[in-house]
Amino acid sequence: MHLNKEYWQTHEVWHGHWWFLVLSSLATLVIWWIFADKDKSRFPHIFCYGLLCSLASFSLDTTGVLMNFWAYPHKVLFMIPSSVPADLVVIPVSGMLIFQYFPRWKAFIPAAIALSAIFSFIIEPSFIKFDLFMLIKWRHTYSFIGFILLFTALKGILQLIWRQLRNGDSKKSDVPRL
Repeated sequence: MHLNKEYWQTHEVWHGHWWFLVLSSLATLVIWWIFADKDKSRFPHIFCYGLLCSLASFSLDTTGVLMNFWAYPHKVLFMIPSSVPADLVVIPVSGMLIFQYFPRWKAFIPAAIALSAIFSFIIEPSFIKFDLFMLIKWRHTYSFIGFILLFTALKGILQLIWRQLRNGDSKKSDVPRL
């Protein structure tokens, strides 16, 4: 652990890759704060979707790293996994924005496909080029399919939960109709 921290302090923190990860995470959060619907009736549901995106993407990403499908050569903080900027900021914020702006399935599915294509065929290759991400036993098409499944499955799961809440709750106005 001591060598890991020493290496991080010497070769990671304050260098270009580190600044890019930190600033892109902060910029994503600023964009979300500007465009997020802060209406009291919608915000909790949008935020819940984002939390599920975080949990799912972090779990899947950690599994992929442990199974040696891909790797992240640089860390923002030495004691946390390298994928945290993507898993806890970029993916959930992007997911929350499509969830917010495309609430109906007919619009959500094309938005999820477009976002999945951007992540898989633009951002991932760019991150590989700049040594922020490495594919080992994985292909961008797998990511594309995985992102589509992630975004749509979470929306479907939340719909089922909210439908159950609406059917069993007398305050039906608090539960969104999706």
